[in-house]
This record gives sequence, C-alpha cells and structure tokens, in this order.
Amino acid sequence: MDERWDRLDYGFKLRLQIFIFVSLLCGASGLLVWANRRGEREEWLREGAKQELLRKVKSGEMIQRNPAGPPLRPAED
Repeated sequence: MDERWDRLDYGFKLRLQIFIFVSLLCGASGLLVWANRRGEREEWLREGAKQELLRKVKSGEMIQRNPAGPPLRPAED
C-alpha cells in the first residue's frame, strides 16, 4: 500500500487529503448542529409542558373540586 501511495501524483495526494479533511470537518459540524437542534427541541418540549400545566391550572382543570360544594366560576381570560 505504501508503494502505491508513493507512486501517486503529489497533486492527487493533496486533493485527496483536502477532501478527507473537509469531509471530516463537515461531519463534525453536522453532528454539532444535530446535537444543538436536539437540545433545543427537548427544551422546547419542556417549556411547552410547563405552559400546558400553567394553562390547566389557570383554567381550573387541575384543581380538585368537591362535587357536593357549590360550582366554581369559570376562569376568565
């Protein structure tokens, strides 16, 4: 393998090494973007769950009501 590599043209070797370097660089940056988007998605889902819980609490869906007691007023927006 080393003999074949030594016989190759210098320009070809340089282009091949640059191609490999750029490919690895693009792969690494792609993984960083993917991880960042995944983290943002998880944060977005957590925030959405918090907002949904707050909405339910404000609207009274989460409040335990006594069925024998008087009805409560509906929540005003």
